[in-house]
Amino acid sequence: MAGFEPALRSENAYVTLLAQAKSCTIANGKLTLYDKGGNESLIFEAASK
Repeated sequence: MAGFEPALRSENAYVTLLAQAKSCTIANGKLTLYDKGGNESLIFEAASK
């Protein structure tokens, strides 16, 4: 089960950042989420086809 630990840590960090998002912007094909301090926390970009 040791192989699963890094994946679980990554998933927990991702879910935490999503939960902490307080605002967002959409510009140039990117969705940017910001925390309560106005810092970028996650950036999503559409995959090209």
